[in-house]
Amino acid sequence: MGRFILIFALLTLFAGRLFPADLVRIEPLTDRILCLTFDEGHIDYFSIGQTRYNGNKVYYSKLNLNAAMNPASYQITSADDGAYGAPQHPVAVGRKAKGAEFHNIYDAANPAALLTHWIYLELPQPLQVGATYTVTL
Repeated sequence: MGRFILIFALLTLFAGRLFPADLVRIEPLTDRILCLTFDEGHIDYFSIGQTRYNGNKVYYSKLNLNAAMNPASYQITSADDGAYGAPQHPVAVGRKAKGAEFHNIYDAANPAALLTHWIYLELPQPLQVGATYTVTL
């Protein structure tokens, strides 16, 4: 929402090990809910002279759902918001996933679809306008 002018100092980069998918974006939805968007990869689709059976190149890394859905996987801190002076964990985690790119369903070596995941973090305290927060995965 446009009400919040927040700067997120993103990613103390343990994310590659814990969450293999790419973190694309983080944004506040309300003063108590953050949305993290993860992308599992992309597909270079076949071109002239190739078919979908031999021409697609799939680059992917699946999201670790066990880690992504565990509130202990996240820490939120802030130097200028006292409520987040000490690391805080979300009180709840939600998820939505949707197919983003689609591949040959007959290729067992690669997934039929690459997903985009939206992870929703419900925070224990409201975020403050103008404060800076760090989300560590």
